[in-house]
Amino acid sequence: MEKINSEKGFVVTTIVIVTVIIIIVAVGLAIWLGFRPGVPQPSPTPVATGPQRTSDNSSAMVPLSAQNNSGLNAKYQITAVGSPSGISSQTRIILTVMNAPQGISMPAHIHSGSCANLGAVKYPLTNVVGGTSVTTIDASILQLKLSLPLAINIHKSISEPGVYVACADLNADGSLDMLYNSK
Repeated sequence: MEKINSEKGFVVTTIVIVTVIIIIVAVGLAIWLGFRPGVPQPSPTPVATGPQRTSDNSSAMVPLSAQNNSGLNAKYQITAVGSPSGISSQTRIILTVMNAPQGISMPAHIHSGSCANLGAVKYPLTNVVGGTSVTTIDASILQLKLSLPLAINIHKSISEPGVYVACADLNADGSLDMLYNSK
């Protein structure tokens, strides 16, 4: 009986010693690697592994062509809206109309097709009011590229939605290609 108790004591002592050694090694390794409790560690740099890389990727301001003798001086800009992972699933569209009529709300959309042959509305944009429209759509630059041809179209007013006053074919200037391929 005494031999069994001494063997149990030996096993317990061995387990305690091995546990202490493991803790000492773990603490030493943590110190050697630079970990200090209570001190914030730098976050790893996110690496975009998907097809679309973003940071603050924006196209240049791209002109829309005036239509129906509107004389509008309109431009658009596309920005890939990043996420913490660096992958964009949204795109921001900014429309500016330098000489927009005051007090008029002008509907705007991204249509399938081209300015010469507009199709259905693919993405509604916020109305241009006071010369500006800013909309974030749930589509990445890649999704827009795969949906081409697309066109941005501005209508005269809510009361005259059938009168188009400005239009631009998306990617006619290569801006989607540049945004998609940017690093």
